[in-house]
Amino acid sequence: MRKFSKVCCIGMSTESMILVKNVNVVSIQLEISMLSLSVDAVARDVDIVKPFIFKKKLTMAPQSEDVLKVIFSPVLAGLHECQLCFRIVQPSNLIAKSYLSSFATVIAESELPNIVVRAFN
Repeated sequence: MRKFSKVCCIGMSTESMILVKNVNVVSIQLEISMLSLSVDAVARDVDIVKPFIFKKKLTMAPQSEDVLKVIFSPVLAGLHECQLCFRIVQPSNLIAKSYLSSFATVIAESELPNIVVRAFN
């Protein structure tokens, strides 16, 4: 699980990192997708509401680590929770294995900006 440390105002963005490890002895290519998204525990369509921005593919050397940057850019106020899927697509001999996919939960909170303006004469 990756939780953004600060609340983000609508119209702004913030970023966080997810560490991804390749424990295989061969290079792999991953496809990364958002399986589900909820805002304040209400399910949202992942094709319409896209508050999380990240690379869709990642190629990793054998037994290496990489960092996936996730940008949170909300358009709705509330607690956002999404499920990311990391699926091995190459090499093909690993695709047949049952441990193809790994999952991560990303949580971030957004709010409407609270701006006070005072006029002086």
